[in-house]
Amino acid sequence: MLVVENLTIFHRSQDKPLVSNVSFTLNKNESLGIIGESGSGKSLICKAILGVLPKDFTIQGTIRYNEHDLLTLSNAQWQNIRGTGMTMIMQDAINAFNPLLSMGKQFEHTFTENLGLTPQQSQEKAKEVLSLVKIKSPEDVLRQFPHQLSGGMLQRCMIALSIALKPELIFADEPTTALDAISQQRVIEQLQQLRDLVHTSLIFVSHDLTTVQQLTDKVVVLQKGIWVEQGDLHQIFNHPQHAYTKYLVATNLEVSQQWKLLQQEANSND
Repeated sequence: MLVVENLTIFHRSQDKPLVSNVSFTLNKNESLGIIGESGSGKSLICKAILGVLPKDFTIQGTIRYNEHDLLTLSNAQWQNIRGTGMTMIMQDAINAFNPLLSMGKQFEHTFTENLGLTPQQSQEKAKEVLSLVKIKSPEDVLRQFPHQLSGGMLQRCMIALSIALKPELIFADEPTTALDAISQQRVIEQLQQLRDLVHTSLIFVSHDLTTVQQLTDKVVVLQKGIWVEQGDLHQIFNHPQHAYTKYLVATNLEVSQQWKLLQQEANSND
């Protein structure tokens, strides 16, 4: 379904590539985690695949999605792919929505344009999918403007839109980073629900290895824009080969153990 070969990304202000010779494949119904520290090029890769990198970036290599060479598509051709073919759940959810329109109007515009629904049908569809992501009062949410909703609620709205559009491929770019622990877990559960309900493929970008373990089948590891290792989830977390991967896994394990100790201490003080 998606083949990325020798993807290299430059910014015009720098001679050295920000991403260098990254390759991976993603088949239907697979989930891929892209992990690495901040600044390793994870988000740039997603934006390159989606065709939304600013013009001051240059892309080399090959990106194929089904029968399409994504690096040669016109804007009109992209319109037929984004939405029902590919969609993105962003880290900063507030920027995904128009601040001047109510959530109801934004759901309506998305559904009339991509699904061919009438305004009335769009409103009913919006309430249906918001209920699926466990929003108890969808009518209230649809009356609100983006700034009136929490980050976690906006993330759930983006997931609800994805459920309705049923895209073949979803990019989730650090969607839990800015959320509190409870909201993070809700978003993870709803991404799992989305993957299972819609049978979509998922590319999940994160520096949080615990979250990656919950959502993905295989993993690509990046260090400073360079591919260092990839493999299935069990291989990467139980038998890492590269020193950087070993460092990430060990750090994640140490943090998890510290968290468990703190949780036990908190419970003993209750």
